[in-house]
Amino acid sequence: MQGGLSNVYHQCNLKGITHINKLRYNHVTKTIISYDNQHVVTHILDLDFNSLYPSVFSGIFNKNNPYTNNRIYQAGGLANYIKCSSNSLKQKARDIIMSDDRFNDKGQLFCVRIKGHIDEKHINSHINLAPIWRKLTYNNSIEQIGEFMYNKMKSQGLTVDKPTTKLTSLLSTHNQFMCFTNYILWFLIDYCNFVVDDIDSIALFDKHLGFESFACTMMSKRQDAISQHNDTKSLYYKQILNSAFGGEGQNNAKFDKISFNNARQASLKQLKQDHKATRKLSDDIYNPDGSLSSEAQYMVSESPRQFKCNKPLQEA
Repeated sequence: MQGGLSNVYHQCNLKGITHINKLRYNHVTKTIISYDNQHVVTHILDLDFNSLYPSVFSGIFNKNNPYTNNRIYQAGGLANYIKCSSNSLKQKARDIIMSDDRFNDKGQLFCVRIKGHIDEKHINSHINLAPIWRKLTYNNSIEQIGEFMYNKMKSQGLTVDKPTTKLTSLLSTHNQFMCFTNYILWFLIDYCNFVVDDIDSIALFDKHLGFESFACTMMSKRQDAISQHNDTKSLYYKQILNSAFGGEGQNNAKFDKISFNNARQASLKQLKQDHKATRKLSDDIYNPDGSLSSEAQYMVSESPRQFKCNKPLQEA
């Protein structure tokens, strides 16, 4: 399965029978070939993220991270913003991105809006796991996804010819400006042969290690609990760490707000611009004497049109 726009070449994988499938790009014909190699499936590996989520953005030393002295810093306040409206400003932004300071403490944290692509000579090194991941909305028409996938979706009773949103793996930005944070972009440039074609703007941020002590303390406590075979404490500290990732690593203000209301409250919320959907959960319940025992309940979803980022940006 390749990314969100999935192409499942083998819909049945049998241990010891099914050959492993790969993709290959032909530079001459500009086409992609799907082929089976000589190796046979022995295991299907499903990778999950480390349960200690905050360690990713806590600033703890990690020799596998070559940037900013082997630490992933958190972004703090906005230090500078450059709208790259001229060639000189584009070059200034490019110099910031490509600076050798990215390997030491002087490396600057940034979020940049760029166009780019994987060098064509190196596409086959990355085509089986395209490194640019984006949540994209597209029309799943026959022109967009191809006849094979279109007919397969129809035969399975899936919706076609309508906009749908999928997590998609890409080899380029498809001539569109996309946002990248510094660690991801450095990885793409240094290890995935990514070429920056154009720069629209760049925002620079202060950096800090304010979360490091908390993550280290909680992880140490959890490791102690595991060594003592105390499952309750281990789960307790794990939940604290996981909650910290969700609470501090994401901007919750942008998510839909769900509330449960009676008919009057639901009617008022439906008048707001933020109203998204309403679902009736129950009817009015009456006592034997005809008096109202319990009002009907409605679930109302509100999606904010505007929101503020009240927390520092995180790198995760």
